[in-house]
Amino acid sequence: MPAYFPSDYPRTAPGKAIPGMITGYYTWRDNARATRARPAPRAPSAMIIAGADLPLDPQTLFRAPPGSLYIVRMAAPVVPPYAEDRIDLGIAAATEFALTILGIPDIIVLGHRGATLVSALLGHADRIAALMNQSVQLPGWFTMAEEPLVHALRPGIPDSERPRVLAEEMVRGSLESLMSYPWIVEGVMAGIIGLHGWYFDDDARTLARLDPDTDDFVPI
Repeated sequence: MPAYFPSDYPRTAPGKAIPGMITGYYTWRDNARATRARPAPRAPSAMIIAGADLPLDPQTLFRAPPGSLYIVRMAAPVVPPYAEDRIDLGIAAATEFALTILGIPDIIVLGHRGATLVSALLGHADRIAALMNQSVQLPGWFTMAEEPLVHALRPGIPDSERPRVLAEEMVRGSLESLMSYPWIVEGVMAGIIGLHGWYFDDDARTLARLDPDTDDFVPI
């Protein structure tokens, strides 16, 4: 047995998703062989940072051709600030690769109302919140979202609107964090990189963008 598996590694059956994925591959392979079609090489034209639980694939949401979007999904659409004292092989490396190697000109932070972190922070998912607090890495997501949560809990905001407000504030905070990355701020100030904040409402199926002049989200 390979060294990356211990000798007593349990031989578990694959989960329910695996057989369907393999069947889907067979269908794609057979169709590709029949038509002799090859995916056309395509350079990504935009980077999207989104939560892992975004209910729609961004390529489907934007009707984008395969390979045209550089998509990074995380536990939540919350970008940590740049840290000089450590090497970040996650979002920092992903953005640097996107901009300096691939030459992607636009970064979009895509938040959404139904994010698991949003529900957990607002007390709508107590079990998930407890599991996150008991985990090793996930409490850091709570910490990064503390300031957005303060905004979402301000008096006068209807409870029904707090998920939207929190998700939008998380997008604003992520844009602020991205501007602490040297390769991003240099590109933005040089006019060759655009930062964009977008918000997707899972229920209404609507999309809004952050207007940098008014700091408000406006419908697209």
